[in-house]
Amino acid sequence: MTGIQSHRLRVRVADGMAWGPVRFRNPYRYPARHSPRGVAPSPASSVPSRRGRGSPRHRHAPPGPAPPICDASCKFWSLRRRHPPATQPLRPWHGSCGYGIQVEAGRVFVMRGISMSCRILCDFDGTIALGDVTDMLLDAFADPSWRDVEALWKAGEIGSAACMARQVALMRCGRDALHGVLDRVTIDPGFRSFVAYCRQEGLSLTVVSDGIDYAIHHILRRAEIDGIPVIANRLLFLDQERHALLTPHASARCVSAAGTCKCAVAKQPDDGRLTVLIGDGRSDFCAADTVDFVLAKSSLLDHCRANALPHAAFGSFSEIPHLLARHLPVAAGRPASAAPAALSV
Repeated sequence: MTGIQSHRLRVRVADGMAWGPVRFRNPYRYPARHSPRGVAPSPASSVPSRRGRGSPRHRHAPPGPAPPICDASCKFWSLRRRHPPATQPLRPWHGSCGYGIQVEAGRVFVMRGISMSCRILCDFDGTIALGDVTDMLLDAFADPSWRDVEALWKAGEIGSAACMARQVALMRCGRDALHGVLDRVTIDPGFRSFVAYCRQEGLSLTVVSDGIDYAIHHILRRAEIDGIPVIANRLLFLDQERHALLTPHASARCVSAAGTCKCAVAKQPDDGRLTVLIGDGRSDFCAADTVDFVLAKSSLLDHCRANALPHAAFGSFSEIPHLLARHLPVAAGRPASAAPAALSV
């Protein structure tokens, strides 16, 4: 733990989480109430701490480099108070500025300097949607021969992109009929709160799917979820009933010959952030070998276990915030100089 010592700590520990209030003595300077963002204030302009009778006066640090000041993405900046405040609970691994609390083996750790900032790549069919949306559309509108094409893909004779293109060409339906099936699709009940969590913590969330973008956008819009980037195959309406599939995110080097090469998306520049994959099936295998950490279920979970990939099992999106707080510091490879020091409770 760099730069933070315990002044007073009162916590309640339950389910691997810890709450305050927590008070700190920080050898660095705190940001002033009206200091320009990103500029360290002078000690005279720092925000004083609230003192009770007999409590020690706040001590300012000697001149020296100050830690990064929180920006507008941090909720504490909007409160115009020093960070972290003594009167508000700390969530584990506060994402936008790197302060947080972690509980390991019954000991409480107060951390600074390791942020939970990361980008999250999330599958759709079978992960966000409770079921395979593409299969639902094929069952409803495609010629039964689509199952023969599916068998060729499962046997490894054709790639995923070729399989889906041939299957979509067998579909015959109008927009209204298509919407009627999509309106019956249910999503994970915890996904909306997970989206809100990602926005609050400043985490980048992108839907990366080998499914159909038109279906994904319709389902998310119906669930009143917007603003999430979607990388998927594109559905082209040829006329009132016939369709074609475009694969703008395919790659000739994709090991699974997918319409959306998830491993290529995972390898894109990430500004040094950790990359987390959330998925459930075969289309996620190649990306799982590339990312820093995997949240998996179904066949993807078996793949991660068989190949000793860093992962955690999940059943619902409501579990994921806790799993991220628990596993991301390990995936980050915390350096020895930033290792936490245990605090007495």
